[in-house]
Amino acid sequence: MALTACFWGTRGNVMSVARERLIYGGHTTCLAVHHGEEMLIIDAGFGLANLAAALKPDTPISKGGHKFDLLLSHFHWDHIQGLSYFVPIYFAGNEVVIHSPFEREVVTEILNLLFDGSYSPFNGLDSLPCTWTFKKVEHDTEIGPFRVDFHETAHVGETYAFKLATDAGSIVVA
Repeated sequence: MALTACFWGTRGNVMSVARERLIYGGHTTCLAVHHGEEMLIIDAGFGLANLAAALKPDTPISKGGHKFDLLLSHFHWDHIQGLSYFVPIYFAGNEVVIHSPFEREVVTEILNLLFDGSYSPFNGLDSLPCTWTFKKVEHDTEIGPFRVDFHETAHVGETYAFKLATDAGSIVVA
């Protein structure tokens, strides 16, 4: 079974969908790492909307019953701005599991800002139809088939790089 990654967004700060940039990724940071049928999403930049649009059509997200594991490296705008465009959050029965080295209270406080009624008609994560689960990532955590380790990086604010490993290999996201 292969370990693969699909980059749905690679741009920092703001997205730029100019034709000449699309080949390298005009949307903000989001990638999906796959091991067989298992998927781990890294960061929630605007590329997350494209990932949602590409989900298998034979398993409609509107029927619920889907779990999405999302690993967040930090909370700069370009790493979370796509969350409100991630269609599965608008359907009951879907679950989004947020994994992060940050404490749950920090994660929920920051993500609730995206849904505080100012930027969307929703008032907090709990007002959305999906189920939210928050898990603090410790060193050598397992998320599905992925063994996850992390290290703080030299970036503005508290930010983490991740190493994901399976029996098929490893990938570092920094």
